[in-house]
Amino acid sequence: MKLKKLLCCILSTVFAAVPIISGCSSSDSSVSLFDLAGQQISSQSVSSVPSQTESLPGPAESSYLPEPSVPQPSQPPVSVPQPAGSEITPALWKAENSAGNSVYLMGSLHMGDDAVNYMPDYINNAFNECTALAVEADIDSILADQTKLQALAPKIVYSDGTTIKDHISETTYNGVVELLKNSNAYQQVYDYYTIFMWQSIVPSVIPVATTLNIQNGVDLTMLKRAKNDGKQILEVESIEFQIDMFNSFSDGLSDAILAEYLNPNYGQAMSVYLSQLYTMWKNGTVDESLVLTGTFLDPNSVNYEYVQEYYNKLLKERNVGMARTIEGYIDGGQKVFVLVGAFHYVGQDGIISLLQRDGYTVSRVI
Repeated sequence: MKLKKLLCCILSTVFAAVPIISGCSSSDSSVSLFDLAGQQISSQSVSSVPSQTESLPGPAESSYLPEPSVPQPSQPPVSVPQPAGSEITPALWKAENSAGNSVYLMGSLHMGDDAVNYMPDYINNAFNECTALAVEADIDSILADQTKLQALAPKIVYSDGTTIKDHISETTYNGVVELLKNSNAYQQVYDYYTIFMWQSIVPSVIPVATTLNIQNGVDLTMLKRAKNDGKQILEVESIEFQIDMFNSFSDGLSDAILAEYLNPNYGQAMSVYLSQLYTMWKNGTVDESLVLTGTFLDPNSVNYEYVQEYYNKLLKERNVGMARTIEGYIDGGQKVFVLVGAFHYVGQDGIISLLQRDGYTVSRVI
């Protein structure tokens, strides 16, 4: 499934069930991006398309994300238990410049289990030493801001008069529509949603056997803890940036990714992949071996051009921007605990290699 689909996993929950995970279930003013997108389509005077959409099945109804309720950002934060011992040993690095200014770097996953709540002492000590937490995007704050949510709506519908049918093959379109219809999850208005939204919606109807869930995701758990501790929250990127990135995928790449969901072995392969990735994260051994397998069950069977585009846009190009931002934290003397996707650190194109090439010292804490 890879980093991209892990990200889509959490964003699909965000967009499909904003009232649930924003803690706004008691507020009549809460509106999902699906509703906002429906209003956007209506404002474009598209005939035969409803101005509002019904919500997708919420996370609790999805077989793809078992027990996926997410910490509710508008509620008072709850202290995270910190026992004396921990059974996990995630990788942690310290990056510093010649002046001795430093930050800590830790890889994140969007899903996890209860073990994520019990970090080892070396993680806790580094985290407590820092005054700020830097994440890829602060989902928590955007869910609590109706104006920010509404600003995202135009990004999830086509504004050029096209529909999804104009961007993927007829075979793939018919396949994913049938997949959604079989789960009573298809609506005609979806045809006006961007490829990003389709890549977020479709996986939610595919059964995957896993005990992992979004509530115990590394990023959300640490974000909740940081806010509880009163730390400054920094964004290495933003949700807007990430949506734009996914929407920038070529039609050929988007079709190839959607077609993977139609593979009858996809759910089983996803289950195996999640288990392998999470075990590697817990043991501090994440490497490049799982970067492609899972998104493309057999990368060798996919057009090399699309595989390269996927790698460049999802990892290589973003790593450069992330590294520059981290260097700014270091040189500015900020005490930051940086938490971005685990795959962004590894390999010759990873953040660690980029920092080292720019003259920064990066050492593994454990």
